[in-house]
Amino acid sequence: PASPVGPDGALILDSAEFVGGFVAPDYIVDGILQRRYLYCLTAKTGHGKTAVLLLLAAMVATGQPFNNADTSVGRVCYFAGENPDDVRARWLLMASVFGFDANSIDVHFIPGPFNIPGLYNRIAIETKTLGGFDMVIVDTSAAYFQGDEENSNTQLGRHARDLRNLTKLSGGPSVVV
Repeated sequence: PASPVGPDGALILDSAEFVGGFVAPDYIVDGILQRRYLYCLTAKTGHGKTAVLLLLAAMVATGQPFNNADTSVGRVCYFAGENPDDVRARWLLMASVFGFDANSIDVHFIPGPFNIPGLYNRIAIETKTLGGFDMVIVDTSAAYFQGDEENSNTQLGRHARDLRNLTKLSGGPSVVV
């Protein structure tokens, strides 16, 4: 990483220079998920990660509380990489249970796995055209892993950086993987 420097190129910053660039936290889910940050949700297979992520998408898009935490109303992009047909079925059921219109809610989907860095520029253009995203959900990390060795620190580090780049999309989304 580059060495930190102040406005005059100095390495040692005075207090004003140090706090001058502070950006207050901007939560999409109050006290839980900040904009422009990457989060990872982990659990065993079949323990409800997709259900939680779909609920999170619906609550953010409708501005309803998520587990008693206030949410900001926002546009969501859901990467349905692992099993798009299952996600479609769950989404339709969730719309019925929670009373939102699956045809008009401000949640967008990209079905099936793809190379995130390879399509990043296209995603960025389409995101900007839509007016930006407040949240991006990646379901699941493994579906988008471009390496060939899941235990390689180098490959996993590259994958994490690829996912973290999604926080730079228009709207400064909170990214949950």
